[in-house]
Amino acid sequence: MICPRCKSVISFKKDQCDNCGEDLRLQKRIQGASNGYYNHALAKAKVRDLSGAVEFLKKSLQLNKKNTQARNLLGLIYYEMGESILAMGEWIISEQYQEKGNEATKYLDRLRGSATKLDALNQAARKYNSALESTRMGNEDLAVIQLKKVVSMQPNYIRAAHLLALIYIHSGDKDKAAKILYKIKKIDINNTTTLRYLNEIDMPAEPPQKKRETVAAASQTHEIFKETDKLNPISSYKEDKPSPLPWLSLFLGLILGVVVTWYLIVPEVQKYREGEEVSELESYVKQTEKQETTIAALEDEIADLNKQLTDAQDTITEWENKDVFDPAMYDDLFDAVSLYSQGKNVKAAEKLLDMDVESLPTDAAKSVYKYVKKATFGEASRTIYQQGWQEYTDYKYDEAKATLLKAIKYDPNNADALYFLGRTYNQLNNLKKARFYYNKVIEDFPGTTRATEATQRLNAIKE
Repeated sequence: MICPRCKSVISFKKDQCDNCGEDLRLQKRIQGASNGYYNHALAKAKVRDLSGAVEFLKKSLQLNKKNTQARNLLGLIYYEMGESILAMGEWIISEQYQEKGNEATKYLDRLRGSATKLDALNQAARKYNSALESTRMGNEDLAVIQLKKVVSMQPNYIRAAHLLALIYIHSGDKDKAAKILYKIKKIDINNTTTLRYLNEIDMPAEPPQKKRETVAAASQTHEIFKETDKLNPISSYKEDKPSPLPWLSLFLGLILGVVVTWYLIVPEVQKYREGEEVSELESYVKQTEKQETTIAALEDEIADLNKQLTDAQDTITEWENKDVFDPAMYDDLFDAVSLYSQGKNVKAAEKLLDMDVESLPTDAAKSVYKYVKKATFGEASRTIYQQGWQEYTDYKYDEAKATLLKAIKYDPNNADALYFLGRTYNQLNNLKKARFYYNKVIEDFPGTTRATEATQRLNAIKE
């Protein structure tokens, strides 16, 4: 356990920090509750109650966002349900909280190492978005064709299977809808949407066949989801159970104390001076006031934590009530992830260049965006700079200007691109712009070769 004040590593059994004296009892209860929710989620995941597990994991992360085991399990479940972007987002966030010894790194490496798998996930998500748009436009026949393709590519994509079943229900083909819903139920046994659709078409929660194909369902499990078999529950904080022995000892001690007080202490107490009694009383009053202050501070801290939990739940409810999966919202992000996995970093960066990260509705999607951007924008800037430099040397100054401006857009700190942009404006006789970029190189990169060259060029313009 980490002390919230001094960040020291403290044993979970201790109630107080050995380094700074911080009271850790409230934090232990919060972390214990988070671990408890994780344990419930793990139990549900192992019996394929994925929806129930997701709810418990969200509560676990509300209490402790740095619970990487809970976050990794949530990513595994999202991946099993076909939500690959959400899964990668959770694992990337987990890596940020725990860089070493984190299973999330292994999951991400496994995905990055298979460009074919990532491309298949990308194509499935794009086809689902296209099918959703076709459904909204009333073209259900086309949507069915697209969704059948998605389900064949990714059988565990629950969201796509639900949409296909809903179209069948709308068209009156209840048998096909029931067949799809029973397959989904083998993946997520207590999915409320599945159960609601089955109830809507008057079908039982269990298939009518006598033999349940649970073994077949298990064979469809993703390789990554099998990692849940290796996961173990983590300890939860619990109050010690009261024992009668301390009370018995207290009772006997009271009796002994009364006897000793009556025969030994009372006569001595009568000898105390009045001034000493007043001093002791004042000390007791001060100690009581200090305890009351501590209790009030703890109550305020608890109230603040409760408010944070309420705000977090309201935020989650607000997003759950929104249709955050609009068609094409993730298309560029999917493309960028796929291109990055194939080593095409410049093309991946182009996909992200004009994307508004704030328009992405989830923290997981934003984390994926930032991760790919950090990995690709620097290389894209250097590659585009080389193209601009070649255009400059070929006397194609207008083309060089546009290319170098693009390189700076990817990386505003590309000193080479800034310097040659100044030289390009110099050749185009736009001396005002040339001075601006020369000065920027001098100010932002002092002591470098480019700063020295920019100073010489600037002096030549002034002369």
